[in-house]
Amino acid sequence: MDRDKKVGLQMAIISQNGYKKCKLCLLFVLLWCLGCKSGQNPIHEEIRRACIESDKTLNQYIQVDSSKAFTVIRNLERKFPNSTFVKVNAAIDYAELYHYWNEDSLAVSYASRNLNLAGRNHFYNEQIHLYLILIEITENYKSALNYLEKVELLLESKRYTVDPALISRFYYLFGCYYYEIRDYSNAKYNLNKSLYLSRKNKLIWEESKALNILSVVFENELKPKKALQYINEAIRIGELFSPINCGGYYYQKGVILNHLKRFSDAEAAILKAKECYKMHPHPHNPEILESVLAEVCLSQKKYKEAGDNYRAFLAKAKYQSTKVWAYNLLSKYYFEVKDYKNAYMVNKESIKLRDSIFSTERTFFIVQKRTDYELAKKELEIKETQVRFRLSVAIFICIVISILIFVKLS
Repeated sequence: MDRDKKVGLQMAIISQNGYKKCKLCLLFVLLWCLGCKSGQNPIHEEIRRACIESDKTLNQYIQVDSSKAFTVIRNLERKFPNSTFVKVNAAIDYAELYHYWNEDSLAVSYASRNLNLAGRNHFYNEQIHLYLILIEITENYKSALNYLEKVELLLESKRYTVDPALISRFYYLFGCYYYEIRDYSNAKYNLNKSLYLSRKNKLIWEESKALNILSVVFENELKPKKALQYINEAIRIGELFSPINCGGYYYQKGVILNHLKRFSDAEAAILKAKECYKMHPHPHNPEILESVLAEVCLSQKKYKEAGDNYRAFLAKAKYQSTKVWAYNLLSKYYFEVKDYKNAYMVNKESIKLRDSIFSTERTFFIVQKRTDYELAKKELEIKETQVRFRLSVAIFICIVISILIFVKLS
């Protein structure tokens, strides 16, 4: 009886030791699986420093010499051809460069192609940066809101440190989104958050951009004096950082001064905007200056000069949306001078162009949704494969442990 008790006790001890070993191994497998999912990929310090130095050099050329800017990015790629981190950062640089030079289709291509790559490798700052580029480019409000919500989720998770410049840019773009949908209260809230972060982190250009859009919001709220205060501050700061990029600020100032009936000052602001656009190697939409000059002339009842400027605005307009705007202003002008026949004809052209744009946008939206579906499907397949692989490894380890325990016990 004592012998049976002794044997039973030994079996209990062996079983307990086996259980402990099995539990430790299972815990190791669990931690490994979780680590694969949530761990941040280590990035060699040399690569990180090289990317930072490359960005500093790139910023010297991005506004003035695109060929040198491309050379900087390619040199970085050649130096680290097998680095995923460098590949993602190069994609960001290409997207920013193409966006600055108004090649938005190429910018979207680089940003969208590398979003999932950044996410899979847990490069969260870079993933947020790519989303922000897409938000800035897209003209579809639903897509913009979708991207903004994804960035918001990444920021709210607080699992990693995010570059303050990206957070400031996020609030700036959210403010722009609310402005576009005419929710001025939320626009001001987000723009002021961007302004606060820009000032706190000494992000001079971001500060001037937030001040500019706040000025636009106040102007739309029919508060031109307050709008003028903000745009004057935006110009003061912008001139310190990047004078050639201040054309849009002077345009906004001209619009406000026209509303305040300070016509000579408005004309002076628009002429200054033209100077900035002439210095800029690739200005965006400079023809809109003709519209303000036309408005100033019309306010002073200089009908001939106003008509010439409105027609010049339409002739120079490159983008479809700008053309619609130009048609509408010209139609309003013809109505003002009681030329109803031309007012009707121009309005008819405007409606025809709007219908064409709507048809194109609808086709693009359908294609985009299909692409999003295919990408989501592919990503789901990759995740399922990863889960199956980890489960197979865990089961294999458990089987090996069980066999070892069984051999030891036998």
